[in-house]
Amino acid sequence: MSVDGRIEGERAFHDDRYRNELRESQDKFYEGLQDSEGRFQEFVDQFHAGDRVLELGCGVNSRAFSLAARGVEVVGIDVSPVAVEIAQSEASCRGLDGASFREMNAEVLDFPAGSFDGVIGTAGLHHLDVVCAYREMARVLRPGGRAVFIEPLGHNPLINAYRRRTPHNRTQFEHPLRCEDFTLSYSYFENVHVETFHLFAIVTSPIAKRPWGRPVHAAVSWVDRQLLKRPSRLRWHAWIAVVEFRGPR
Repeated sequence: MSVDGRIEGERAFHDDRYRNELRESQDKFYEGLQDSEGRFQEFVDQFHAGDRVLELGCGVNSRAFSLAARGVEVVGIDVSPVAVEIAQSEASCRGLDGASFREMNAEVLDFPAGSFDGVIGTAGLHHLDVVCAYREMARVLRPGGRAVFIEPLGHNPLINAYRRRTPHNRTQFEHPLRCEDFTLSYSYFENVHVETFHLFAIVTSPIAKRPWGRPVHAAVSWVDRQLLKRPSRLRWHAWIAVVEFRGPR
């Protein structure tokens, strides 16, 4: 399929998703993501007032809102005009003048080189041609800039089996990231730091917020942390990665 066809497919899917909240049935799987979400937020919080940050992918849960509230200038982009409209409306309701949103393809950014101190994204990179995305991110980052993402991984056979059984919950074009996707990024960034999360805790995540399930999920999450901090290929079978790219080339 052509690039234009792929982008149009992504746009149509996400327009429909934002209008109808297609993933409501999957919300239970995201209730126990405190470890990865917390780590991602730690990286995002390292941006300071006066910095200019680009967010790839936006909507009602955009990180732009919390950043703009701290004095960071944020530009959010998305191929979905519905997502852009939702994000802009939310920013206006909150009185956040430092957050703006545009419809744009992240693989062909309409910004001059060296425009941003940072780039962030939540589960957006795996919808893109990663080589195009890496090239564009490195181009628009200033020297010393960094990019931070939280993304699903694509090595776990059980998770992949679930994905195959629920094709209506995702686009045909998305590709949870694999080791080789991160290897490609070294052509565009000097340093790439990847941390992985939720190896077994994906099973207990649906019960993470129930009184009786909370201690079970906490115990399984502790086991995950011990296993995933070790340098082994097992870490790539986790569900989620938080990645920081530094030193654009």
